[in-house]
Amino acid sequence: MRGGIFGAGAGLVFAKCGGNKNFGASMAIGALLGSLGASCLRARSTDDEGEFFAGFSPPPHPIEVMPNFDPRGHVQDRARAVLYDFYHDNDLRSWADDGDVKKAFGVKQKEDHDPSQLAMAYADKNSHVWRGSRGRMNWPEMDRLVKAAINKRTRLGKLPKACYDKDPIIIYYYDDHLMKKVEYARSGLQNMLNPGNHYYWRDPSVHTYQTDKPAVIADEQQHPCRKGHNGWDDEGFDWDKDAVGQVSQIVQTTLQLVGLAMQATGYAAAVGSAISQASPYIGTLTGMVDDAFQGNDNSKAVAAIAKIILEVANKGLGEAAGFELPPAAMKVLGEGVDGIGQQIAAAQQEHLDYTGIWTKILEKAKTFPKIGDVEAHTIGKILGENSAGATFIKGYQAGKLADLPTIDAISKMFNNQGNANVWMLGAGLGQLSVHQGTTAPVHKAALPLATSAPHAASGGYWPLAEEFAYYWE
Repeated sequence: MRGGIFGAGAGLVFAKCGGNKNFGASMAIGALLGSLGASCLRARSTDDEGEFFAGFSPPPHPIEVMPNFDPRGHVQDRARAVLYDFYHDNDLRSWADDGDVKKAFGVKQKEDHDPSQLAMAYADKNSHVWRGSRGRMNWPEMDRLVKAAINKRTRLGKLPKACYDKDPIIIYYYDDHLMKKVEYARSGLQNMLNPGNHYYWRDPSVHTYQTDKPAVIADEQQHPCRKGHNGWDDEGFDWDKDAVGQVSQIVQTTLQLVGLAMQATGYAAAVGSAISQASPYIGTLTGMVDDAFQGNDNSKAVAAIAKIILEVANKGLGEAAGFELPPAAMKVLGEGVDGIGQQIAAAQQEHLDYTGIWTKILEKAKTFPKIGDVEAHTIGKILGENSAGATFIKGYQAGKLADLPTIDAISKMFNNQGNANVWMLGAGLGQLSVHQGTTAPVHKAALPLATSAPHAASGGYWPLAEEFAYYWE
């Protein structure tokens, strides 16, 4: 915005000096050039090594839960918070796009990075990813960038509480040195969840605001989810966002795979796409998992997953299939998942909803074997590393950041019952990992949801809510 204003002013001055009375045209041209110049400056980031282009980072999708940042939190929590959201820090995003870094983490492009893997590498200087480090791929460089990101977010403070149960949906997020909020009107929600819609943020109903003013942020923290400016500035023009975009990059992200799963009518070919070929028995079990999720029998689906894990452990198939856990650990995980499935079955007999079922499970969190990132990725591989597995992992990551009512609210946006169940299982296990202490919780913006059913009080904003209201009964 300021670039456009200064450009318009410069156009007016030049027109006056040159004797050109067509002030309007000169101002328009100046505003355009000023906006383009400002967008280029915004696309640059500066560190001790000089300037470099950082590109555009899309706003969070309507189903995304953003990691919050507590300036007073433990140093490990603060580091984990910025790494879980590395994509919205220019310096970290540029580092993640470095060729040596991508090679060390085994990804083809920065969008493929698993944030939990980045966090684990940062927490362990002896991690295998640091062996044979070269170029920018070294721990001191990562440490420098993480500390710089922490300093930026410390100046901004904690994110206000997001609202997934209102119209519009309002999500707050960090974008380098700024705090932003994006509004998604529910009337355009289905179009924005279309996996082919790579420019969901360009929908006319989407509005994005930004600020770095402490007073505005403090006011929003006290009074979150108000529609409109309320002291916030418009985001302004960004060349990458508003004119070019990055389709070739965005379509490959996990977000797009989740979008595909949300829209698909089934994913039978995706469940257990690799491991199902290991033995006829496992192939049969993966079919049972798919049928159970689609048929809304979640305890049966979890029981079948447990049997797959145990079969992989007993037959020694883990290494060939690329699982990180050794057979003994796989067996423990299988027994733990089976125990969780039994708890789900018992709670279903009581006709509890999703929140009620997982509240009971979380009360017994310490009695189950450890569920952490490695265990979750093992289950994701069993479900298949495309739509079903990606949906599960995305749910697991959301579960580590959100609370049960928030998870329940987001799940109502899914078009497909089976895929929602996969996502919700991942989210439940993410919650379990936090309650077990195997994944230290990132300080989150908890969601105060209405005590009554949101869809009943919101004038029908969720036309599919009744259909999916009893996933976990």
